[in-house]
Amino acid sequence: MFRWLSNNIFTVNRYLQISASKFNHCSTVCPNHKGVLLAWYSGAGECHNNQSVYVISIEGSQQSEPLRIGDCTGNPVLIPAKNDAILLWSQFEDNGKVQQLADRWKTCSLWVQKIGVRRGKVHLLGERNKITEPSQHLLGRCNPIIHNGSTILPLYDEVERTCVIFEGNDLEYTETSRYGTDIIQPTLWYKDNKIRSLARNFTQHNKKSYFCESIDGRSWSEPTSTCLWNLNNSIHVVNWNGEEIVLWNDTDGRYRKNLTIGVLKYETDEMGFLRVGAEPIEIVGAARGSYPSMCVDNDGNLNFSFTNESKQIEHHVWNHKFFRTRRNNPAG
Repeated sequence: MFRWLSNNIFTVNRYLQISASKFNHCSTVCPNHKGVLLAWYSGAGECHNNQSVYVISIEGSQQSEPLRIGDCTGNPVLIPAKNDAILLWSQFEDNGKVQQLADRWKTCSLWVQKIGVRRGKVHLLGERNKITEPSQHLLGRCNPIIHNGSTILPLYDEVERTCVIFEGNDLEYTETSRYGTDIIQPTLWYKDNKIRSLARNFTQHNKKSYFCESIDGRSWSEPTSTCLWNLNNSIHVVNWNGEEIVLWNDTDGRYRKNLTIGVLKYETDEMGFLRVGAEPIEIVGAARGSYPSMCVDNDGNLNFSFTNESKQIEHHVWNHKFFRTRRNNPAG
């Protein structure tokens, strides 16, 4: 389903709701030609055998038929690559004892393969490559960044509960660093000659996201708690028009509500420590919104997607004029 939410051609606000089956989750979005590629996983339920990654192309009001990757796949990440993209996904291996379905995430292999649009259809291109083994317990979540010509790929260890950074290009990636304790799913962006990171808090005793920085992606500052509520919720940041746009669940509760788009803000406390907070702009998933992803397309529009209350994927496109309108006239 596709909806135009504005008749003003200068104010872009487009909305698409996506599903492949009953349960849809963990979307990722990246720029591609005149639109974006969007991937997510879908099935009868979380970690069921028929769970598969799907990929579609979206250009304006047009979308392609979804490409299905195959059973027992999940946690896709789209990596821009010249005229096409690289798709990363996890494959359930079940090498360990599975006491509950969620345990299947602990023993996944990770795969990458080139993906592109040909005559309006999404295709896997060339050969796939395995970049991790099930014994490494690694998964993807947030978008990579480019630093000094290399792709910095954020992963996380599902068992050790730590952030893991891989570096490489195309279909070849190797581990270069790890950081944090009980933090996962890091989102990375580049600002002030540093790679910055916010990570999902994976504990019950603290309710805030964690922030750290790196010069090269190989050594990191000690992660410190921010002012952003985060009780075990995925978070995402992207650079857009000179600001750091953040999507997070602005709530101190466990229920994943109040998914909010905002702008990161910084201040220094009396001890000289950097404090990271945000200016909220608009709640985009009030009742429930989780696992956000963002990118800026080749026309300069902000694209963001997330899992909504109905277990479907919502994809939104805002231009900067619409963003300014919401900032000046917040809907709450």
